[in-house]
Amino acid sequence: MYTENLNFLLSTLSLNASLTSRNGFYNFTASHDHSNMVYGLFLCRGDVNPDVCGQCVANARGEILETFLNRKTAFISHDECLLHYSNESMFSGADWGISFFAWNSHNATDPNKFNQVLRDMMKEIASRAANDGLVCVRKGVPVQAHNIRVSPGQISLSPSTS
Repeated sequence: MYTENLNFLLSTLSLNASLTSRNGFYNFTASHDHSNMVYGLFLCRGDVNPDVCGQCVANARGEILETFLNRKTAFISHDECLLHYSNESMFSGADWGISFFAWNSHNATDPNKFNQVLRDMMKEIASRAANDGLVCVRKGVPVQAHNIRVSPGQISLSPSTS
């Protein structure tokens, strides 16, 4: 029964991803029986149009069905979207268990300057996201001093679901 609910949930999320009215976010729960309940959501980057969002969620759905079908929870993230499902509700609080890390192989010639530029950029992004009520904030800071270039930073926030 859980697998049937999961398939229904993923289909519903995928069908809703390209709808303009969803604004790049949708959550859904499949089943009324708590023992087989499946919770899920997708979140698309705020600057992604509905067609790209829909395609991204459809691709993530395909990956989940291929890779994680027998799991009670899964999380897939692409550049344009993320798709998450679980047998436990994720709608009423922050999930601190999911983190992303990315790096490149280039060394900063001035690590102190690099860290300061990065810290300032992330503070600005966090402040804009919190104060302006934005769902997605992206910022690239090309810094020429000391041959430092900071890649774009991003914070994505899901709308309140509580």
